[in-house]
Amino acid sequence: LKVNTYYLFARVKESQSYAGLNPEPYAFKVYKASNFWETVPTISSWTEGAYQVEENQIIANSHFSDDVHIVITLAGQEDKIIYDSKNGIDELAKAKCGFYELKAYVNGTESYDELRYTITFQIFEKPGMPWWGVLLIVLGALALVALVFFILHQSGVLQILSGKFIIAMRTKATVDATIAAVRANKIAEESKRSIDIAKQKELKELKNNRIVTERTSVKNERIKLNTERTDKFQKKAKQMQLKAERMIQKANKKNKIKFDDLNHK
Repeated sequence: LKVNTYYLFARVKESQSYAGLNPEPYAFKVYKASNFWETVPTISSWTEGAYQVEENQIIANSHFSDDVHIVITLAGQEDKIIYDSKNGIDELAKAKCGFYELKAYVNGTESYDELRYTITFQIFEKPGMPWWGVLLIVLGALALVALVFFILHQSGVLQILSGKFIIAMRTKATVDATIAAVRANKIAEESKRSIDIAKQKELKELKNNRIVTERTSVKNERIKLNTERTDKFQKKAKQMQLKAERMIQKANKKNKIKFDDLNHK
């Protein structure tokens, strides 16, 4: 039902058993609804040049309508529009540092009220100094150094300092060279000692390997000699076994002959 005043009529038709009813109509009204923000319009701040659509997206939702018109302008300057959801303007990624105003609108209808909401947010300045500031500092430092050298040169201090500096440098170089030579000799001696130890170790290993080889050869010779002796014993045992078998056969034969002679007698 639209916003208006309505009347409810309830009638009962009479019959043979009861009388009819025709009361006065009941009046009631449908009022205009009060719209409200289910999600209050908001946007996350960012650093200049670091705008991200997903992280810095605009969020806004009303109870009776999703058609929310968003406009973002430079704070205090409504004509400096950098974002307009209905007119296709979106320059958030290019926006410079400063304060901005976000305005959200929901148009009203016959059924619900309109909504308005305004917030202020900030786009932060990039960290660090601008390039021209760094350049000025570097140029100022170089100019100061040049001025100090000029004053020292004019007063003769620079020549004195240069001479002392050269002597100090030479002395330091001589000391460093001597220390380096000593260290080099020490390293050479240690290297030589390490090589001698390695050679001795290698000779010892060769000697041990030779001893092991000789012992292995002797052991193999012994095994071979024992094997030959075993073969000889086995061969001799087999011969003795054959000889014993022939003697047994011969004895059996003689016994048989004697037994046959006894039977004849």
